[in-house]
Parts: sequence; structure tokens; C-alpha cells
Amino acid sequence: MALHIKDKLRLGLLFLFGLVLLLAALGIGFVYRLQRDSGAILADNYRSLVYVREMQQVVDGLAERRWVDAEPFVENLRLEEANLTEVGEGEAVRGLRREWEGFRRDSALTRLPRIREDLHRIQDLNMQAIVRKNDAARRSAETAALVIGVLGTLCVLIAFTFALNFPSYIAEPLRQLTEGIRAVAGRNYQARMRVRAKDEFGEVAAAFNGMVDKLDEYENSNLAKILFEKRRIEILIANLRDAVVGLDEKQHVLFANTVALNLLNLKEADLVGKYAPDVALKNDLFRTLLNGQTEGKELKIYADDRESFFVREAFDVEAEEEAPLRLPDERQDGIQQLLSPKKTRIGQVILLKNVTEYHDLDAAKTAFIATVSHELKTPLASANIGLKLLEKDVAPSLKPEQRAIIADLQQDNQRLIRLVSELLDLAQLETGHINLTIGTVMAYDLVEYATATTKQALGEKRLHLRVDVAPDVRPFRADREKAAWVLVNLLTNAAKYSEDRGEIAVTAQNGPGDTVQLAVRDHGPGIPLNLQEKIFLPYFKATARQGTGLGLSISREFMNSMNGSIRVESVPGQGATFTIAFPAVGS
Repeated sequence: MALHIKDKLRLGLLFLFGLVLLLAALGIGFVYRLQRDSGAILADNYRSLVYVREMQQVVDGLAERRWVDAEPFVENLRLEEANLTEVGEGEAVRGLRREWEGFRRDSALTRLPRIREDLHRIQDLNMQAIVRKNDAARRSAETAALVIGVLGTLCVLIAFTFALNFPSYIAEPLRQLTEGIRAVAGRNYQARMRVRAKDEFGEVAAAFNGMVDKLDEYENSNLAKILFEKRRIEILIANLRDAVVGLDEKQHVLFANTVALNLLNLKEADLVGKYAPDVALKNDLFRTLLNGQTEGKELKIYADDRESFFVREAFDVEAEEEAPLRLPDERQDGIQQLLSPKKTRIGQVILLKNVTEYHDLDAAKTAFIATVSHELKTPLASANIGLKLLEKDVAPSLKPEQRAIIADLQQDNQRLIRLVSELLDLAQLETGHINLTIGTVMAYDLVEYATATTKQALGEKRLHLRVDVAPDVRPFRADREKAAWVLVNLLTNAAKYSEDRGEIAVTAQNGPGDTVQLAVRDHGPGIPLNLQEKIFLPYFKATARQGTGLGLSISREFMNSMNGSIRVESVPGQGATFTIAFPAVGS
């Protein structure tokens, strides 16, 4: 199994690390041995010499016939008997013990010379031991120095050999790679790397050789085939229904199809190959296409003998460099590092999509909704009046079942009237023709009107309505009718989703940034976080309850048209609070 470069480096470093650890272990071992020998000298022999000196002082005092305390002799003799470390020391100590006991019995001064001889013998044994052990420590130190020196020299030689040879091991394949790149740059596609190793260098060599093979194949490919593919792409672009303009990375026009030339009212020679900003100076439409400010917005352009609508789309064209290299520089040492693949912008394509057909369909849909809604509104209103008259005129003679049928009819009729009204409002919004009468509105008046309008809906579920209008709330600017519609819609929704005998709160107060805020809070099931933005989309319903899904969408459009805003705050299971904000008067 072939080893990778990182594995070879790892093994070499581990080997050097092992040598260092061996040196450290030997050094520690020798130091411990020296410490042990020195400790033996201090712990054993030095103490014996101290005991002998103390006993000699007592003996000298006795020899001079002075009175001395013999107790130190006895104590040091006892300690020496417990510190026998050398061969023959025990015999000498026992002889000293016999002579001292004899002296204590007869007090004969003739025993003192023999006592001194025993002391001198003990002293000599320990002095010789100290010399011997010192010689042993010195030899250990010399051995340690020799071993550590030899191993240290070996480690230095190995490290030097590694440092001397490994750079060439790395540099030689890189040198071959550099020469190969230079050869390829000179269009010599016969150059190859001759690296036989099965490591990363081998992979680089194989990749390089494969690249050269592909370049050689490309160089010798059928040029006519390439030109044919290029021509086919040009034909496809030219026959697109949408306008297409292509730019290079320096903003020169590469191509433009027939549709684009017709829209721009330019000839191909006046556009293709030209610097785009220069053309934009003389052509307003082309300048609009370049600046990108109309991205995603409809452009109204007179084309095909009518007003047509287009949407601008632009996207960058990027090319990925598969194996970019930085060649060595004469002023630099070695080969520079390989760069990771990156994408480079090579141009831009600008597309003008013709959406006139969709625009017409949308306008037709809006007109249809408006027409149908308008045609339905009158008969529904008439039906509602007829039901009320029917209920009023014949109510005493109606049976309970008949009254229930009339009530159901009235409820269904009211729902249809609301649906038609919402569809009419939606048609206005989609056409962009919202009739607004902006004036000064008082928060209290608006709240009073909205609560009175929804009184019946609140009463059906026996809901408690709490109104809190701050005394210092400022007047605000809005269309009174549209603002009332929004507030009524919020109150109706709150009643719909509240439990029977629940509470709904309506508050009005001054908000931040010179605004007036009106809030409607209920204690219903609440709205999940992932649906709190979707509920403002047309036809979206958070639950399967009755409704069109248009009320909140229309409310947001109304608020935006009045320079206001609407938002919701809700925690599932704890109800929801809808807040609408209007610009205060004088802001």
C-alpha cells in the first residue's frame, strides 16, 4: 500500500519525536541514578562520619582525664548501630560496643586506644565508601554524557539528512510540473510529468497528464463542429420571442437578437461590438436596460403597433477555472501554492420578457370580476330588501320553521353581498385605481362607527367589547370610508374566531414616529408563526371557516394606499392582535 506524503511526514516526525523521547528518558534515568548515588552518600556514609566524630570527642575528653558526659557517646553508638551500610562496618561497630562496655565496667584508660582504633576503622570504611560511590557517580555521568552525545549526534544526523533530502523530494515533482506548464503554455501538448510515486505527487502528475491529453484532443478536434455548435446557438437566440442582449466582462455587446434590435430601434452594426455605456448615451431604452433599476418591474414599450409590456431580467455568466495555477516567478523562491477552483465573471445576459399576453389576461380577469361583481351587487341588494320586507309584513303569520328559513336566506344574502363588495375592492386594487378621499379622521369617531357596525355580529356570540381610546390620541390622515372598512373587517374577524362570551378589546393611542395606532385584540386560537405573513395574501385562509380569504389582503392594500401599515402579533392559544397605523396630522 502506497503511503501519502502526509503519512510519510507523519512517520518521519514520529521517528524524530521517538528519538527525542529516548534521549529524554535516558537523561532522566541517568539523572535519577546520580541523584540516587548522591543520596546514598549523604544518607548513609555522611551520617556515620558524624556519629564517629561525636564519639571521638567524648573519647578525647576521657583521654585528657576531663569530666565529660558519656551519654552522647552511647547515643551516637546506638545511631551508628542502626546505620550499618558497608561491609565490615558491623564487625567494627560490635567491637566498639565491647570495648565501650568494658570501659564502663573497669574505667581502664588502656581501652581508649582500642576504642579509637574501632572508630578510625568505621571512619575509614565510610570514607572509602564515599570515594567509591563518588567514582561510581562520575562514571555514570561520563556514561550518560557519552550515550546522550552519541544519540544526540545520531538525531542531528538523521534530522539533517531529512531536512536535506525532503525539500528535493518535494521540489523535483514541482519542477517537473513547472516545466510541463511552461511547455503547455507554449502549445507543446506532448509534455508529460514522469513521476512514478503513488502519493499526491503521483495524483498531480496523472491529473496534469490527463489535462494535457484533453488539451491535445481539443487542439486537434474538428473546428467545423465547434463552429456549427456556435452557429446553432446563434440561431436559437435570434429566433427567441424575447429580446436578448449579451455583454462581455468589459461591457462590450457580444450579440443581440432581432427582437432586441427592433425594440431598441438599432441596427446590428450600431450595437454589436460597441461599448455598451457609449450606446446607452444615445439610446434611452438601452440605458434603462443597463442600469438595472427596473429589475422585476414592467416596462411599457410601443411595439408591434401597440403598447406592449416587458419585464427585464439579467444574470451574470460565470466560468469555473478547474485547476488554476500560479507559475513560479524569477524573483520568488520555489513554486507558488496551487489555487482552489474559482468562478470568474465572463459576461452578462440581459433579457426582456414579453408579458403583454399575461398582462392582457390579467386585465381581462380583473374586468370580468368587476363586471360580474357589479352586476350581482344590485340584485343581491334588492333581494336583501325583499327579505326584510317579507319578514316585516308577514312575520306574525310565519311559522318558526319559516322564520328560520328567512333568517338563513338573509344570512346567505349578506355573505354574498360581502363577497361581491370584496371582489369589487379587489378589482380596484388589481387595476391600481383606488379612489381615495384623504382627510382628517378622529380615532374615537372611527372606533364608534366600527363598533356600531359590528354590534350585531358581536351580540350573536354574546361577546364583551372593551373600548379604550386614549384621551390624548391625535387626529390622523386617512380615507374615512377605507379606514372604517379595515377596522370593521378586523372586528368581524375577531368576532368570528372568538369563543362565545369572550372579550374583544379595541384600543387607540399615539404610536411611534408620528403615527396613530388602532389595535383589535381577541382571545381566540391565535395564528401560528409560519402563517402570520401568509394571511395577508389573496384567497389565503388559515382555517377552513367561512370566508373568502380576501379581507386581510384588501385591508393591507388599503392601508398601503393611505401610507399606513398593518401588522399582526399572535401566540397560538392566546389570541391575536391586529394593529393598524395611520400618519398623524402634522407629521
